[in-house]
Amino acid sequence: MSLLLAKDLKIPLEAVTQTFAILGIKGSGKTNTGVVLAEELLKHKQQVVVLDPVDVWWGLKSSKDGRAPGFSIPVIGGDHGDIPLEATSGSLLADFVTDTGASAILVLRHLSMNDQRRFAGDFAKRLYERKGRQRSPLMLIIDEADEFVPQRLAHGHEAMFGAFDRIVRRGRTSGIGVTLITQRPQVINKDVLTQVEVLVGMRVLHKLDRKALEAWIEAHDTEGRREDFLESLASLGLGEAWVWSPSWLNVFERVRIRARETYDSSATPKAGAQLAAPREVAPVDLDALRAKMATSLERAKADDPRELRKRFVQLESELRKKTSAAVDPEALARARAEGERTAEQRLKPNIERYQKAVANALRVLQSLNGFAAAPAAPVPTPDVKVASTPTAPSASRHALGTPRVQTPLDSSAKLSSGERKILTALAQYPDGKTDSQVAGCEVAPVIRVEYLRNAANLPPAILFSPDRLAQSKGSVQG
Repeated sequence: MSLLLAKDLKIPLEAVTQTFAILGIKGSGKTNTGVVLAEELLKHKQQVVVLDPVDVWWGLKSSKDGRAPGFSIPVIGGDHGDIPLEATSGSLLADFVTDTGASAILVLRHLSMNDQRRFAGDFAKRLYERKGRQRSPLMLIIDEADEFVPQRLAHGHEAMFGAFDRIVRRGRTSGIGVTLITQRPQVINKDVLTQVEVLVGMRVLHKLDRKALEAWIEAHDTEGRREDFLESLASLGLGEAWVWSPSWLNVFERVRIRARETYDSSATPKAGAQLAAPREVAPVDLDALRAKMATSLERAKADDPRELRKRFVQLESELRKKTSAAVDPEALARARAEGERTAEQRLKPNIERYQKAVANALRVLQSLNGFAAAPAAPVPTPDVKVASTPTAPSASRHALGTPRVQTPLDSSAKLSSGERKILTALAQYPDGKTDSQVAGCEVAPVIRVEYLRNAANLPPAILFSPDRLAQSKGSVQG
């Protein structure tokens, strides 16, 4: 099977995944050439998607005279659109054409230039990603291509350019063919242009436009055809073109592209006349189209990180509510009680060790001070409440007691580590301190002084002379 572009030029159907550049001044027939390529592909049931920033491709839906239907291809956006097109729907429509395999004309004229580039960049990026997995043939025709792959890239449009650059360079392996159409060769990106396989050169007059074509010629001319090509560009008639494909087609021919067979919606209105609208256009099943769009919308949401985050938050909230409702208050109380018992058992050995240290310290204090202590009361066991917040000890102050008669310290006495720490802490205050003041010293984490006083019925304050405790000094650790 082949595509008839001109009376004496046929190209293989594999053109659907090839790359073309159609270059020529306004009115030279470049849009007609692109439409002819699209008509031939649609006749052979190939998928064609057109990015149309000027709203001139909708005529594919009607016959040449406008009295019969043309191709049943949906027009999305623009004055003749079957459904609207939004600037933010680039990824969605890329999913739509990929999921359905449907041809479409995407009209961007009603959007600002920034929004056109935003849409085109999102569409190209998503199309390249999706087609890389699906790999079915699609011809992407880009009218006014210099707007999307410009030589001078405006800040903020790098992602858009990169997406189209990848499609032109690597899209063929994913089944994507590209046709670039422009009347301004000098402003289209030369790095992208040189990657095109088939050059369709129509009338070009400006020297800068002619010079721009030299980049492609330098990359592809292996047989010295440069002069024949450039010297004749200015004299080409309406619809005439050089079709040059040195590798794929091995063609270098000057031909006249056939006239389009569908309604010429790109024709320039004559003075004093109004362009008649076609009477018949190919019907589009709008219900089916909307249903397909809805399916693609759900897919787009499923792949959108923002939508995924929103869904995650929603599921997390629902799970939290279900978990809270499922908690048994009695089971929770039992778990807390069991935790307290476990903590008390874990602390019990430490409590017993501290009780012994207190008893030993009391005996030493009684012998050092030489006073007749009241009968020692049993050392109370602290009431351990793990779940409750400890209450600060009483801040009440007591009058300083009268120091008792000191007896010489027996230097041969052996003290335990805990006893040394207590005595060392007390020796730091020769002028006396209340129990609450001493409780804040560094030995407090080891044993509370008010615990010691209460356990032995000691007076509110005890006085010691540092020189009498010199032999007992030791380091105090918290």
